[in-house]
Amino acid sequence: MTAALRDDDVFLFEEKAPKVFVGHYFCKSRGSKALTNAKEALSEMMEGASVIMGFTPVENKPACLFARKLGFKSNGLIDTAFCKAEFFSMTKQEWNEKHG
Repeated sequence: MTAALRDDDVFLFEEKAPKVFVGHYFCKSRGSKALTNAKEALSEMMEGASVIMGFTPVENKPACLFARKLGFKSNGLIDTAFCKAEFFSMTKQEWNEKHG
């Protein structure tokens, strides 16, 4: 598990396979500050990752929008043990194309 702390925002990345991470974000900040902090954390992680993915409850529309604003792409919906979730992912190449 790798963690990044930006102000009061915490970003955790769990390596599931070599260079494949699942991201977990806990942002106390809001709006552009949260996006800036997330982009900084993702920039560091993308140095050693080939893909970062995440599962967001579909009813958490602000979190789904946050993922899209960061550049994550939806891969559809899945049923988890807890809820229906949207499966997001972003490859290192997609990150570099969007954030260079």
